[in-house]
Amino acid sequence: MRDLKDKNIQTKIRLRVTGATHGGIPFERGSLFYLLRNRFYIGEVKYKGEILPGEQPAIMDRELFDAVQQKLTDQWSHRNHAISFLIWSISFCAAIMI
Repeated sequence: MRDLKDKNIQTKIRLRVTGATHGGIPFERGSLFYLLRNRFYIGEVKYKGEILPGEQPAIMDRELFDAVQQKLTDQWSHRNHAISFLIWSISFCAAIMI
C-alpha cells in the first residue's frame, strides 16, 4: 500500500446523484483487498454466490490470480490465528488472576 501511496494512486472518483463526489482517496487495506479478490479480471462474475463465466474477456492470467488469492488467504489466516492467540492469552491471564 505504501507503493500506491508513494505513486499517488487513489480510488476512482464517483459522482453521486446529489452532485457530491465519493472516492479519490488513497487505497486502504479493505478497498485493495476487494479489488484483488475481484473475479472480473479473469473473465468471471459472482452472482448469488455462484461463479459464472462473464461476457468480458479475461485481462489477467488465471495462474497469477490464483497466486494472489492464495497469498491473501495465507495472510488473512495468519492474522486470524494471531488475533485468536492474543484473545486466548488474555483469557488465560485473566483466569490465572482470578
